[in-house]
Amino acid sequence: SLPSVVAAMGLPAVLTIKGLIERTRKCIVQDFRLDAQQEKLYLTGCILQRIQGSFRINQLQADPEHVYWNPHVDKANVASYDYSALLYLTTQGIHFEGGQLEFIDKDQDVIITPLQGRLVTFTSGPENLHRVTRVTNGTRFVLSMWFTTEKRFSQDDSSWFDPQARAKIERIADSNDIAWRKRK
Repeated sequence: SLPSVVAAMGLPAVLTIKGLIERTRKCIVQDFRLDAQQEKLYLTGCILQRIQGSFRINQLQADPEHVYWNPHVDKANVASYDYSALLYLTTQGIHFEGGQLEFIDKDQDVIITPLQGRLVTFTSGPENLHRVTRVTNGTRFVLSMWFTTEKRFSQDDSSWFDPQARAKIERIADSNDIAWRKRK
């Protein structure tokens, strides 16, 4: 729920991520020349990912057979994904080694080097089989987002910027901050 996310991350971080999602949505509409009036895009998933060079499979992993460097198609994992986006928060060669995005193509693979602030958008279907090369050192952070054209799969919370909802969220954040300070 939104209050638990605010409690865990803090309101400024949540609002920053919400802003990044909205900017990314606009980029996808522009990149793929979508008619914003005809084809609406809805957020269907978002995760802040941390991949460390000291990767180990552990008991907390949902699927012990899954490793992030395996080739995959996003839409094959979640059928409602129509567009995928990656916003890099760290830079390869500075913050980590390895961790490139590799699109696997029968003619020639395309490799994207992660740079802090770089946004990569692509369709989520089988035309974009991809993987992340193994991170060998350091920590790679990326904000991964997936969008759908079907409202029924939307994960959007349009109330995030509603003044009344924001006031309520700020009260929750403030009370959690006070509770956290008391635990210190």
